[in-house]
Amino acid sequence: MTLDLSDFNPKPLPSREYPPYASADPATDLRLLFAGTKWSDPGHGGDPTKTEAGDWMIRVMLDLPYPMLASLEAKAGSHNVGELIRAALVTAGHGTGSDIVGVRSDRYATRNEQRERRGISAEISGTREGE
Repeated sequence: MTLDLSDFNPKPLPSREYPPYASADPATDLRLLFAGTKWSDPGHGGDPTKTEAGDWMIRVMLDLPYPMLASLEAKAGSHNVGELIRAALVTAGHGTGSDIVGVRSDRYATRNEQRERRGISAEISGTREGE
């Protein structure tokens, strides 16, 4: 038995269904959707962190070569890498001074805060206030 492939037309693979990196589409970026919740940092735990402006920070892993790390620490006189990098980004024109300092919080974002961030009202999502 043989297959008749005379009418077979190969099709190119579809283009990526997702953006090449998560932050390219904030509507689907799980880091943003879960920022400030118990699920935002599965490996380290601890209290969530906010900016001085009240936005939840998103934790990311950063690998630096030792000379680069030592240079940053020497220039800033601090060993808090997160603050060093945020200060460097603000200096480069990304963000504002209120984004530099991390402010700890003793609570996680509520579901309503998450919905507000995504622009979804409690009435539309079918949930009650305080859930």
